Amino acid sequence: MDNRQNNERRFWDRFANYYDSFIDKVFKKTYKTILENIDSELNLNQNVLEVGTGTGIIPFSIYSKVSSIIATDISPEMVRIANRKLIKSNIKNIDFQIQDSYNLKFPDKSFDIVIASNLLHLLYEPE
Repeated sequence: MDNRQNNERRFWDRFANYYDSFIDKVFKKTYKTILENIDSELNLNQNVLEVGTGTGIIPFSIYSKVSSIIATDISPEMVRIANRKLIKSNIKNIDFQIQDSYNLKFPDKSFDIVIASNLLHLLYEPE
């Protein structure tokens, strides 16, 4: 694992327990708009990938509008929290995975929609 991955994991792992309350306090209106825009593109036949899911705010908001969601994050702690919320929710069509957005483990054309909504500004090489 390279230095970038270690730094990112460390930062997001430390922030994970505060992430949901931070988003709710600082970006509530922004996420409302993001979700409205995403909703207009969804249908029940789609398989969705979300990259940089954090604690799963978007997948938990759209799960009933799509067939399946794989939601990835580089932070094991973010994914642990998302999975804890998933177990409590009893939702069956979300799969949270620890993955690095620079090296995703999916074949091309695996998804109908890919969401990278609060991520691009954090990438060292967004292109």
